[in-house]
Amino acid sequence: MSEEKVYADGLRTFARNANAPTWILGQLVIDLNEFVSWANSHPEYQSEYKGKKQLRMDISTCKDGRPSLYVNTFGLGRATDETGIPMSDLEKSAPPIGSSNRPSVKDEIPSGDLPF
Repeated sequence: MSEEKVYADGLRTFARNANAPTWILGQLVIDLNEFVSWANSHPEYQSEYKGKKQLRMDISTCKDGRPSLYVNTFGLGRATDETGIPMSDLEKSAPPIGSSNRPSVKDEIPSGDLPF
């Protein structure tokens, strides 16, 4: 996520009220028309999970203490596992655990090459 942060339209965050219980982190107000319009016009930020479109967002804290939501752009356009999390190239190409194609430690390191 080295790119500039992407903020979705229609989402507004507010700091926790001083009188709110400690488990309350802040408030989120969603303008549904504005947010849905933004999401529909930005399919490049959407991923898919179990056949359904989703928008992954990160929650952070601003310098003034209020929560902030921005689009998680990490791995967009890459293959994902069953949880919707982007897979690395190694994960995509690695044989499944327990597969006979997976090398074992004894296949990779001859016993005479150990330094001890």
